Amino acid sequence: TNRSQTTPKAHEAAPGGCGGVRRRRALCLLQGEAGCHATGDTDAAAWGCLLRGHPELAAKPTLDPETATSKGHPPISRSPVAHSLPSLPSLPFSQAFRAFIPVFRPVFMSHPDTQLFAQLATEIRITPAQVKAAVELLDSGATVPFIARYRKEVTNNLDDIQLRELEARLSYLRELQERRVVVAKAIDEQGKLTPALVAAIQDCDSKQALEDLYLPFKLKRRTKAQIAREAGLEPLADALWANPLLAPLEEAEKYAKPLPVVGPDDDKPADFSTAALVLDGVRDLLSERWAQDPLVAAPLREWMWNEGLLHTLLASGKNENDPEIAKFRDYFEYAEPLHRVPSHRALAAFRGRGLAYLNVSIKSFEETEPIVKTSIAQSAINNSNKNDLKTTIPVPKTAPKQIPLAEIHVAQALKWRHQNRPADDFLRKCVAWTWKVKLSLSIERELFARLRESAEKTAIKVFADNVRDLLLAAPAGPRVVMGLDPGIRTGVKVAVVDGTGKLLDTATVYPHEPRRDWEGSLHQLALLCQKHQVNLIA
Repeated sequence: TNRSQTTPKAHEAAPGGCGGVRRRRALCLLQGEAGCHATGDTDAAAWGCLLRGHPELAAKPTLDPETATSKGHPPISRSPVAHSLPSLPSLPFSQAFRAFIPVFRPVFMSHPDTQLFAQLATEIRITPAQVKAAVELLDSGATVPFIARYRKEVTNNLDDIQLRELEARLSYLRELQERRVVVAKAIDEQGKLTPALVAAIQDCDSKQALEDLYLPFKLKRRTKAQIAREAGLEPLADALWANPLLAPLEEAEKYAKPLPVVGPDDDKPADFSTAALVLDGVRDLLSERWAQDPLVAAPLREWMWNEGLLHTLLASGKNENDPEIAKFRDYFEYAEPLHRVPSHRALAAFRGRGLAYLNVSIKSFEETEPIVKTSIAQSAINNSNKNDLKTTIPVPKTAPKQIPLAEIHVAQALKWRHQNRPADDFLRKCVAWTWKVKLSLSIERELFARLRESAEKTAIKVFADNVRDLLLAAPAGPRVVMGLDPGIRTGVKVAVVDGTGKLLDTATVYPHEPRRDWEGSLHQLALLCQKHQVNLIA
């Protein structure tokens, strides 16, 4: 929304508005409600009115107050874009969205430039004008070294570090926008896209959050939960979850069906002939539903990152005395808090796993405590703050010790606890199944990717620092050196350093076009050589 023409309070107070300053223009375009008109965004209003089934509001040059009020909109002026849009009868939201995808796609896909530049400026701590200039240069094909060296006056002296960070972040945000379009289109093709869901998609600020939101709508192979749903077991699952006072076996008996007779060439049908098999189907239904809930997966993922341990063991059948395998001796039986693992250890563990010498996994502290024996792991755990090992989500002190902490966190995310009701034992098994079968492996993969990315980033920084020190070392020993950095229009930059690398003096001379001050440049260089007793010129 164009917030420059209205206050947030006025925008939020408008009937049917877009919901405050966090709602982006895409939602306005889809809703076409008063928030768009209040901000003067007539293009958004016109498209939105068409999408919401009010073509007459978008097509008229000027609406009188009575007509606008009857439709729930304030008067608006005709938008130029309305000329190019066809009339549309009142349609359901999903059909309207699909009909106008060709027109609406560019707006939904593109992050508003001013908002994108403001976000990048805040993250990198530079001005939006610098971001805009750098983005234009990058989009035109200029490279980071070229911009950092030859376009300083355009970017107001952005260095290569800032430019690389901007380039990486810009690429990430644009990929996120592309993915938003793909996700919205995929959900729309299923007929499940709603204005609220579009707003949620636009509010996702990371790829992980967007994928968590998309997970329930992602087309997958036919799962056991889908088979149970097709067999009509979803009402039973909803009933047992909503009312744990029901007896699971008694309720499941009502859904048991005889196994149908099929021919030898037909696929074997799902067997729900007994109450126990029906409850297995209900378990699959509930566990898949919970595992796809971002409110369950996201907190559990962060808890595992903060409280889990990177655990490595020598792979079975490997000879620890083999010279190649012995290089990984420190990791034959190793565990360390995941978020504290140094980059070199993480990369060594991944390298050992890639060579099939090590088994690498992520486990909770309770699972690895009996086997943590290496000096590295013991030192890391003994020296860590005990408060750091506490769970980020409060865990009841009365929780049974035999129940894994991960399962307790799943239950807490679901706001469920065992109260000795008839269905509670069954629901606890469903919670355990959610963690063991649905979430543990997927979260482990995601955390491995996060750990590797972090370790590689740190390793690259360490390597860059080492190379920088080598490049800045005096190549000719302790000599006074004058350095010349060639330049035509902007002049030749001059710097003088002493034998220890300390900066002594700087200057700029202009021997070339447009000044062509050749004699003056030679004179200034001679003065610097005499003043500082220069030994070498580089």
